[in-house]
Amino acid sequence: HLSIRRQRQMCIRDRIYAAQQALNTARNEAVSINDGWAWYNMGTSLTYLKQYYDAATAFNEAFRLGMPYRTTWYRFGPFEAYYYTGNYDAVINLVDNTEATTVYVEELSYWRGMVFAARGQADLAINEFDNALTFNRNFAAALEAKTAIENGTFSAAASS
Repeated sequence: HLSIRRQRQMCIRDRIYAAQQALNTARNEAVSINDGWAWYNMGTSLTYLKQYYDAATAFNEAFRLGMPYRTTWYRFGPFEAYYYTGNYDAVINLVDNTEATTVYVEELSYWRGMVFAARGQADLAINEFDNALTFNRNFAAALEAKTAIENGTFSAAASS
């Protein structure tokens, strides 16, 4: 029997390998057919691999080529990539544009809260995290960020 620790290590390696393979496929498709979804998928893979600057570039190209407005209802890679590159204005623009077409997406409040927190606007951030938790009381990332602000331990993530 493999230890639980060893099983987790293998699982992480498998996920990284899968993300790298998905990145290779998306990169080839983006170059050959210049499709928005290929660029978006490349950004998603790069985000998973924490290559945020390259991910942001891929997402920029995907949006330039045109993505359906509902893409950011369910897929949040661009929010993460823009946040971790310090492009907070892009995060807020994505949140605002997405909210213009749908409601009750707790991730939108979460990412707006992360920007407010990174900008030192603690009260606004806590309000956003509370809003996210109203939509989904089990949203662990929102609760962790809110708790970190309340404890004075929140720090904006360093970009990679």
